[in-house]
Amino acid sequence: MTMTQYLKRQTLAAALLALTAAPAAQASLLWYSALDGDATAIVGSDPASTNGSPTATADRYGNAASAVLFDGDDSYIISPEVASLSAGTISLWVRSDSTVSGDIGPIGVGGSGSGEAEYFSIVRPSHNSGANTDEYRVDLDDGDNGIGRLDVYAHNVPHNNWHLLVATFTGAGTLELYLDGASVGTNSLAGGEATIDPTNDWVLGAERTSARYWTGAIDDAAIYDHVVTSEQVYNLYLGAATPTGLDAPTFSGIAKDSFQTTEDGDGGTYYDDGGNINVHATNPYVVSGTVGFSAAKPWGGSGTTNIQTDNDGPADGGLHHNLLSGELDGALQLKAKDPRDQHREIDAAIPVSDTYYMSVLLHANKIEETNVMSIGFNDGGNDRDEGFHVGFDGDQIAVFAGGSTFDLQQYELDTTYLVVLRMGVDASGNETLSAWVGADMDGLLGHRLNNVSLESFAGVADLGYLTTKIDGSLVETDDRLWWFDEVRLATSLTDLGVYEGAFAPTPAALPAGLALMSLIGLRRRR
Repeated sequence: MTMTQYLKRQTLAAALLALTAAPAAQASLLWYSALDGDATAIVGSDPASTNGSPTATADRYGNAASAVLFDGDDSYIISPEVASLSAGTISLWVRSDSTVSGDIGPIGVGGSGSGEAEYFSIVRPSHNSGANTDEYRVDLDDGDNGIGRLDVYAHNVPHNNWHLLVATFTGAGTLELYLDGASVGTNSLAGGEATIDPTNDWVLGAERTSARYWTGAIDDAAIYDHVVTSEQVYNLYLGAATPTGLDAPTFSGIAKDSFQTTEDGDGGTYYDDGGNINVHATNPYVVSGTVGFSAAKPWGGSGTTNIQTDNDGPADGGLHHNLLSGELDGALQLKAKDPRDQHREIDAAIPVSDTYYMSVLLHANKIEETNVMSIGFNDGGNDRDEGFHVGFDGDQIAVFAGGSTFDLQQYELDTTYLVVLRMGVDASGNETLSAWVGADMDGLLGHRLNNVSLESFAGVADLGYLTTKIDGSLVETDDRLWWFDEVRLATSLTDLGVYEGAFAPTPAALPAGLALMSLIGLRRRR
């Protein structure tokens, strides 16, 4: 099982527990199948029947047997009947493999009358072979207003690629189609009211059982009895949510600092009126967006005034990455400087765990070969041997742990990166480190370190402080800047607030002797 599949199941399991605990009236997801090679239902009943030969295929992440392929001949899946809908949503990922124009439908439901008098469906009506693009359409007919078919179109959609299609309709008769997280149009019924009362079951892999068979793959199909919000659609597209939990995950871990400067915040880091961290400030500002810290345990160490919060830096004051829920109104700014060490004790209890995760956003506007900047968690000492740390080492994004430095990849200027670390003990008792990196330009987190053995990791004892460290001998200037934001510590990825769909496929197995390391841009130095 790949990391993506594992995370999908863990996230879905948690969401299903929440659904189980909720009153039945609140369970508005009517049917959902992850389509991991078959149509087994995660919510609702398993398919009533299967026709033809739908087969398992790779999903949009490249995971084998994690989507379903339809042959366009006579293969489709019939889900159990869904009751009357006064509002609803269809959501599914599709990949069209057909180059023949003509209506083919990845999903639909209809009545028994001629022309399917009451229906709600998505079809792909045409293919442009010259541009290699497709067209998609959502259809709605409530059978009462005599208006015929109500349509919304998405044009010029790249062919043979995965796309998220979401269609909604309201009781007031408004139809809307979303493509890859963004609305492409709306339309409204003349009568101003719509209720779909199908007498047939939902069909997956065709618009109806008698025709319009889908040629291509489908994944993560869901049916709701309400209209999902545009934000929830975008969350689905990013992988920030799953059909069973449409809201993006939020941090619920041990400690975090969002570096927001505001006088009415709820945190406890002190800043002076110039934005500098300064434990001796006469008029300190309280920083909001912190968890696990208190005013009784402020920043200490050497050169605390060299650390600044920045409300006018990248991304309107804070760093942002679409794989991590975060704020945009403050970031930690470090300047090139001679050696400085700062630390702040975590005031929250750190649970004992075999595994700890750290995440941080980082951004730079200069490459300085002689300076090393980092932020991380350790025992409060002035070195990076304990705990784990992330930062800039020359032109590399680097990880520091267990007395070693691991260069992950060369960074681009003025680009925000998300780095996620996992440190813990494997089944054999070995202390290991894994790392993932994602840039704004590519979105998904790519594996960079895979269970690299470490010399030492003392667990809780190594993670009691948030620490920044600067090495080098450059003269401080205002034009050589490094930013960190949303630094977090937790015992699971979910608690970090990292999205379920954030991870690119794990690298394939490596040759003997290299099984503990990814070959992608990795250098290990003492």
